[in-house]
Amino acid sequence: MTGAAAALLGAGLAPWAAGMAGAQGLPVSGKAAKAMLFSPKHAEMRLIDHDFLAPADKQALKLLPRIMKQQQMPMKYYGAIAVAPSAGLLARETTLFAMGHHSAEAARAAALGGCEAARKGGRPCVIVAEVYPRGWKPRVLQLNQDATRGFRKYRRARGPKAFAASPSTGHWAFARGNGAAAEALARCNAEAGGAGDCRVVIRD
Repeated sequence: MTGAAAALLGAGLAPWAAGMAGAQGLPVSGKAAKAMLFSPKHAEMRLIDHDFLAPADKQALKLLPRIMKQQQMPMKYYGAIAVAPSAGLLARETTLFAMGHHSAEAARAAALGGCEAARKGGRPCVIVAEVYPRGWKPRVLQLNQDATRGFRKYRRARGPKAFAASPSTGHWAFARGNGAAAEALARCNAEAGGAGDCRVVIRD
């Protein structure tokens, strides 16, 4: 996982990652988290139609998951693709793919923020596709695929433990033992590159 969204879709692909929106009712227990989290095995892309998208653009978006897999860059939830309508889908400077966030909201914000920063005039950037886990429904707790895999290790750890996640970057960490919450926060914030917004989302 990286800390920023980046341009993709030109002659080839160059997606980058970033991710979790804050939610009430956190932290939850590991048992509750297990019931809320989705399988990390499958991510699905959902297309959002716009008047500026040509049939070839829509076809390119549909083929994107397969192309990413072929290039050994698996598509990860939660993600979003933002495009500047005046520049078009294939404009490398303004077409931004943010993935690996802990929520769809965070992915949208990252993709739109990167697109708007690069846009030079024309219509505001819009989201043309989003990436969700298979069977997604709104939950109090959402984690990206890597963090969901990490949660499995968390579940096996014994004793006091805590799991922290960064809404803006998609980073995460967990710790066990006395002071687990403080340690998880410190590790997460260190990974998040100074974002400083990690919060404890699971605690036992």
